[in-house]
Amino acid sequence: MARQPHKTLADEHHVVRYCNNQRIEKDPHTGNAVGLFPDAMQLRTREKEEYLSTNWLEYVAGTRNDRLKSILGILRGKIPSIKETSGLAVLRVEKIKDAGKETGHKITVRFTPNRNDPSYARILGLPLDNSDTELVSLLVDEAFNEFYLVKQVDALP
Repeated sequence: MARQPHKTLADEHHVVRYCNNQRIEKDPHTGNAVGLFPDAMQLRTREKEEYLSTNWLEYVAGTRNDRLKSILGILRGKIPSIKETSGLAVLRVEKIKDAGKETGHKITVRFTPNRNDPSYARILGLPLDNSDTELVSLLVDEAFNEFYLVKQVDALP
């Protein structure tokens, strides 16, 4: 397979952010997801991350359900320990960039495929020290706007 060029994603496209169980706020009585903790949209400073890892939803073909299932399959190929209580957050590129503009940051979302993940994309331009709590809050809100537990994606038709 020929190497695909990196490119900036169009505003109308979407990226999927994998959220492990510890990043999901759940109702203690029902176990239903009620929100995301801020670290779901923060860089890991100990690892000196410079971008958030995501997957380009429109890279894969099919209906929305088909695409979500395909992205989950790609993630499972990289992260075999994905649990059904983990989740996938779908974010619109335009909303990510708008959150950056609103807080004074130039955020870009780039498609950067690699051998292990043909749909890989990065959210770039976030403060490396996670100091902008307003930006993180806006991204968390957008991420939870369309959020699925893995067990919900597995159950999609």
